[in-house]
Amino acid sequence: MKRLVKIISVTLAAAIIASLAAVSASAKTYNLKGWFNYSYARKVLKLVNKARAKRGSSKVKLDSAMTKTAMMRAAELSIKFSHDRPNGTSCANVFKWNRAFGENIAYNDRTPADVMRGWTRSTYHNKNILDKDFKIMGVGCYCDSNGGIYWVQAFSGGSGKKCSTSGTQAVDIKISTKKNSKTTVKVIKNAPVIKSAKLKTASVKYDGKAHTCKVIVKDTKGRTVPSKFYTVTCDKTHPKKVGAYSVYVNSNYSSKQFILTYKITPPTPELSLKEATSDSLTVGWKKLAGAPEYYVVQYADNAKFKDASSWFAYDNSYVIDWLDSDTDYYVRIRARYSSPYGDVDSAWSKTVKARTIG
Repeated sequence: MKRLVKIISVTLAAAIIASLAAVSASAKTYNLKGWFNYSYARKVLKLVNKARAKRGSSKVKLDSAMTKTAMMRAAELSIKFSHDRPNGTSCANVFKWNRAFGENIAYNDRTPADVMRGWTRSTYHNKNILDKDFKIMGVGCYCDSNGGIYWVQAFSGGSGKKCSTSGTQAVDIKISTKKNSKTTVKVIKNAPVIKSAKLKTASVKYDGKAHTCKVIVKDTKGRTVPSKFYTVTCDKTHPKKVGAYSVYVNSNYSSKQFILTYKITPPTPELSLKEATSDSLTVGWKKLAGAPEYYVVQYADNAKFKDASSWFAYDNSYVIDWLDSDTDYYVRIRARYSSPYGDVDSAWSKTVKARTIG
């Protein structure tokens, strides 16, 4: 009997397609880290058979070979979201199928129920799910450390061999856009389960230098996890300016993510008294590095700064006037820095005690 190929295409919004990695005209090689979710594959199988039962179609079996290939195909979708593979060949050429073949693909549905809802609401995808010619299927679910999830359903006639793999599987994948190249999958056995992550140094004083946010990552047994098992990113690759920065630690082989805060704190200004009169005090300080937006000058007639008055200063000196004569005053300043992540204040300077002239 002549083999019949049934391949269903999918159309997504241009914005989603644009967000996926583009394939260059020149050959490229991509080295991916992520995991295959066989638990999700089994849940998709149950939902498929539930839908088929409602329409009078017999159950399909989760085939071992087709599922293994579907997992690889799901990873390929992260490079080229198409029924054509990154190497330029058709998806039908990589699966071992009998009599009839169909493929459904999807991107970024978070759960098996979500992806099945989308497929069953699409006429052409749903035809694959309900087709009575199909007896076995493979399900691919590839997850990457950036939160991307890619899905594949592959259907065939024939009997096949039941898939026994369960849970999740950590993988390194090599994909090339070279014509007819082979995608390779390396299963990472005994990948550590990350439990915690913290910064080696969470806060540093501004010094004008670019910094690297180094982390310490531990597994469930308290052992240090090698850096090849996780990825560290920051709001800025090498933060330099005063501010608070978010540092993201993502497991390369699970959905575990930690969000840490790295701070570059401003230097503390040094205050001094320049002049005292009967009704005013002039204070000064050296301008701080890092370009503060302004300084806050605060003064009161008590050391606890109860009911204190505050004023903004943009230079390196300030005249506090309209004061009572022959009176002790307490003065301090701090610098305010503006950053994309919010305003940051320095610590208060040491308090200067000064007395107006009687």
